[in-house]
Amino acid sequence: MFTNEERFSQLYELEGCLIVPFHEDMNAGNIPPLRDSVLNMMAKTGSFRVILDMTSVAVINSRTFQMILEMADMVRMMGGEAVFTGIQPGVASVLVDLAVNTERLKTASSINEGISQFRESSRIFGLKDA
Repeated sequence: MFTNEERFSQLYELEGCLIVPFHEDMNAGNIPPLRDSVLNMMAKTGSFRVILDMTSVAVINSRTFQMILEMADMVRMMGGEAVFTGIQPGVASVLVDLAVNTERLKTASSINEGISQFRESSRIFGLKDA
């Protein structure tokens, strides 16, 4: 199990994107400090493309996922974009079974696919690629 400090130090930038790896032991109590780290890092680095990587999460409860959705909303409020990557079958199944509102999710199968989505949206809207 990671300490909060170890978990937050694992945020990193890749090709102009802020990568936020979630771990299997994430719960509703871990999300607020992680959220604060993400938003502060966005402001500090100027990385407004955020990839919320769920690859290591096999199961999640609806409350924790709702808090992660709210984090994605905060990223958008700061002028950024968020893409969820690596959603595992167990997570997808639980979210649908619990009727979690997933309409506002942008998803990709992997971090590389998420980066590609950001590049494509930049190309479509004539923005300079980060």
